[in-house]
Amino acid sequence: MTAVLTWQQLRNLKLTELQDAADGWGEVSNRADAGRDRVSNEMTNRLQQTQKGEAASAALGRLKQLDRNGESDLLRN
Repeated sequence: MTAVLTWQQLRNLKLTELQDAADGWGEVSNRADAGRDRVSNEMTNRLQQTQKGEAASAALGRLKQLDRNGESDLLRN
């Protein structure tokens, strides 16, 4: 269901409240992205430093793919 705003509702909008909400969501998004980067880097670096062999290479490849998936999700949003 799509809601339609009336002219009066649009006129009465409190744009500062919308801007504050947008700023808050932007901050949450930035923190989530920084956390994803940190965790991804720590996991891949630790795996590279401590594990060797085919299984480690496969796990590293999957972690990198997950990271790329996360980046593409951020670009779409």
